[in-house]
Amino acid sequence: MGFLSAEFLLGFLPITFAGFALLQRYRQEWSIPFLVTASVLFIALNSMLALAVLLASVIVNRACALAMVRYEGARNEFLLCGIAANIAVLAWFKLHPVPLSGGGSAMLVIGMPLGLSFYAFKQITYLIDRHQNRAQELSGLKYILFSMFFSHLPAGPITPYRVLQPQIETLTGRKFAAGEVSTGIALIVIGAFKLRCFSASIGSLTGPIYSEAAAGTDICLPESVIASSGFLLQLYYNFSGYSDMAIGLALCFGLRLSPNFDSPLKASRIGDYVIRWHASLMAFARDYIFRYMQQGLAQFLPIRAASHRRIAAWAVATCATYILVMLWHEAGWPALLISLLTAIVVIAAGLTRVLNSHRTLHDSRSKKFAGQVLCLTIASITIVFFRSDSLATASAIFSGFVYWGDTSALTSHSSPTREMCAVLSSSASDIAYLAIFLVAGGTALVLPNTMRICRILPSHSEWLTFRPNLRWAVFLGFLAWVAWLFDTPLSGGIIYEGF
Repeated sequence: MGFLSAEFLLGFLPITFAGFALLQRYRQEWSIPFLVTASVLFIALNSMLALAVLLASVIVNRACALAMVRYEGARNEFLLCGIAANIAVLAWFKLHPVPLSGGGSAMLVIGMPLGLSFYAFKQITYLIDRHQNRAQELSGLKYILFSMFFSHLPAGPITPYRVLQPQIETLTGRKFAAGEVSTGIALIVIGAFKLRCFSASIGSLTGPIYSEAAAGTDICLPESVIASSGFLLQLYYNFSGYSDMAIGLALCFGLRLSPNFDSPLKASRIGDYVIRWHASLMAFARDYIFRYMQQGLAQFLPIRAASHRRIAAWAVATCATYILVMLWHEAGWPALLISLLTAIVVIAAGLTRVLNSHRTLHDSRSKKFAGQVLCLTIASITIVFFRSDSLATASAIFSGFVYWGDTSALTSHSSPTREMCAVLSSSASDIAYLAIFLVAGGTALVLPNTMRICRILPSHSEWLTFRPNLRWAVFLGFLAWVAWLFDTPLSGGIIYEGF
C-alpha cells in the first residue's frame, strides 16, 4: 500500500485523518494510541516481516536508551551497543540481498515498506540525542510513534529525535490547525504530481535507453544527453515528490519533518549541490558523523600546530563523511571514486575560501551560471554510474556523446519512417515524454522549490507562495486531476526505498 495507491489515498489516509481529527477535538488522550495503531496497521498491510523487524528494533533501541539512564557508568557502552545493533541489521540486509524470481536481487527484504537505513539512522539520532541529553525521554507509546509513524517510514526524511520529541510530547495538547492541514494537502498533491507526471514520464523516456545500452545497442548523442540529464531529473522528482508527500502527510497530523530538498539543481558550487540534495541525510551526516569525527581527529592527529591540526581534521573528516554517504548509496569502486573526487573538490573550495577570507569576493552572474552548469554536468555524468547496471552500460551511454546517430535518415526519401537514433523516435509518445522532460527541467531550474512555496523553508517569492484561497484550490485541483488520470507506471516505485 504505497502513498500513490487508491487504497491509501481514498481509504487509509481519510479514515486515519478523520479519526485523528475527531479525537483531537473530543478525546485528545486517545490520539497518540490511535496514530500508533494506524501506523502498525500500515506496516502490517505492507509486510508482516517488516513489522516484526521494526518491533524488534524498537525493543532493542528503547532498552539501550533506558540502560544509559539506569547504568550511568556504562552510558558509552550502551550507546555503542545500540548503534552497533542498528548498523548490524542494516549491514545484514544490504550484504544478503534477496533473490528475485525474475532475476537480480532486492537490496532489502521484499515487501518492507521503508528504506531500512532511514529507520536505522533515525534510531541512531534517538540514542545519541538521549546520550547527550539533547531531548527528554518519551513515554512508551510516544516513542513508538516516533519510531513507526507511517508518514516517514518508506524513505524518510531523517528527522532527528531532538526535533520530533518536543512535537510529539505536545501533540495531544495542541489545537487542530487548519492552516497546517491545508499546507499538508498542497504538499501531498504537488508531490503526487511530481511522481506520477514528471518522474514516471521521464522514466519512460530514459528506461529504454539504458536497456538498449545494456544490450549493446549504439546510443546516439540525443539519447546520451537524455539518459544522463533525464535520470538526474527522474531521481530528483521521484525523491522530492515522495518527500513532499511525506512532509505533507506529517503536517496534516501536526508534525513537521525535516525538509529534504532545496533546489539543488540551482546550486553553483558542488558542495552546495550535495548539501541541498537529500538535505536530511546530509544534516545527519554532519551532526552525527562529521562533527564527532572532526573532534576526535583534532585531538589525536600527530600535528604540532593546533591550527594546522584543526584544518587537517576538517579535511580528513570531510573526505571520510563523503565516502560513507556515497557508499551508503552504492557500495562499489565507482561510488568510492566519485566520493573521493567530490570530497577533493569541496575541500579545495573550502581551503580557497579560507585563504581568500581577507578579500571581499562577489560572485558575478556569469560566474554563478558557469558554476551551475559545471554542477549540473558533474551530477549528470556521475548519476549514469548509479543508473547503469554495469560499467559496460555506462560506457555505452558515454560513447553516445561522440556519436550523432544515423544522420542519413534526415535526408532519406526512400524510407520516410527511418529514425536517426536506435531508441528515440518521432512517435507521439516519445514526443510527449520529451516535452514533459523539457517542462520538468525548466520547472526545476526556474521556479521556487516546493519547500519554499509552502513556507516549510523561508520564501523568497511573494507571488508564488501557497495560501489557502480559491486560486490555489483550483490550481491544486487541476494538478490532482492530472496526476490521477496519468496512467504512466512509476518505474521502480519510490527509488530511495531500496536503500
